[in-house]
Amino acid sequence: MSSMDRAALIALFHSTDGANWKRKRNWNTEAGLATWEGVRLNHAGRVVELALPNNNLHGSIPEALGALSELKNLVMSNNKLTGSVPRELGGLGKLEQLGLDGNELTGSIPGELGGLGKVQFLRLDGNKLTGSIPEALGALSEVKVLYLHDNKLTGEAGWRAKIDSFRVSPTR
Repeated sequence: MSSMDRAALIALFHSTDGANWKRKRNWNTEAGLATWEGVRLNHAGRVVELALPNNNLHGSIPEALGALSELKNLVMSNNKLTGSVPRELGGLGKLEQLGLDGNELTGSIPGELGGLGKVQFLRLDGNKLTGSIPEALGALSEVKVLYLHDNKLTGEAGWRAKIDSFRVSPTR
């Protein structure tokens, strides 16, 4: 078990009003991380999945989640997450799925997300994101689904032809 992984999860609990989550079994306790709601570990005891959709998370996504270096799936869809998408998430080189759709995230999409070389599913739709779509997202060679619609994004994504399912709201 990684103490950095535990610290990152505890940071998430505190920054998203964990006391009021719908499902929070064993969170912020001394119980093993494998017993925490929505957490899955690999054989080495590292966090590989964090799935907390529709769970009443209120607040910002902590930069500390960038320390979950073995993470493959991060899904926190349909909550009340606010603030920006931390650029530190772009350092999660093993991430295959990032689902932050259906929240209240603001600011621009960090170009660092273009570093997610293994990501196949990237959903940021249904937020309040602004600015242009980063060209760096064109470097996502494995992406099959990229949903950015229902935001306030501008510009074009000329590289989108290689993506199986791409949705973005009309530009302004």
